[in-house]
Amino acid sequence: MNQLISLASQTLDHLPEGARLAWHRHRAPYVAVVLRGNLEEVGEQGRRNLGPGSVIVHDPFEAHSDRVIGAGVDILNIALDREGVLPARASVLKDIDGLVRIVEFDPKHVLEWIAPRLENAPCEILEWPDQLARDMLHDTGLNLRQWADHTGLRVETISRGFRNAFGLSPKQFRASVRARKAWKAIVNCEASLSDIAYSSGFSDQAHMSRAVKQLTGYPPGHWGGSTGFKTPAASRVSLTS
Repeated sequence: MNQLISLASQTLDHLPEGARLAWHRHRAPYVAVVLRGNLEEVGEQGRRNLGPGSVIVHDPFEAHSDRVIGAGVDILNIALDREGVLPARASVLKDIDGLVRIVEFDPKHVLEWIAPRLENAPCEILEWPDQLARDMLHDTGLNLRQWADHTGLRVETISRGFRNAFGLSPKQFRASVRARKAWKAIVNCEASLSDIAYSSGFSDQAHMSRAVKQLTGYPPGHWGGSTGFKTPAASRVSLTS
């Protein structure tokens, strides 16, 4: 379990009643635990209704937005020094009081304490915009007109309905997940940049390079040959895709 001692910092955030956080992304991976209240999170993994004990793991540069439902929300954010420390799935932690105690008295081992206590808790919202988001996440070259024809929906209906649900157009969402897919491939595999561009759904390598630089602040050459992503802070940056 020593590999779970990967804690960079912890912050307790309070979102007041009616608060909304527009689409943004964090440079570092982190885990968020809802301690109190309810909110809807809309992100690259779809839409989720989160309540007390909900645990969400965010990968580096993964984009999302948040909307408080009802009264205010308290969230414990735990910054990680690498991704993959905890499984990237929706989970629930029932012993919130125990978490608060371990954070207060033994923060270096909070991830070791959390990991075996996580339970699967599907909390996704499943409607056609969510299915479209999933399909674009898995196929970043997805043709939206063909998807519309397959589902029997008009392209105009898809564009309007997706934006109402996600706060972004389908093309903006697709561009966001496409750039992050390319960045992850650059960091984690030995393929050429041209091959990565093709497999990620870009028209050419130059297009991919611009997208990766916009996403991360650095061109692909900065990340090539890296064996992973490490950073000491989970600074928030706006989504500009």
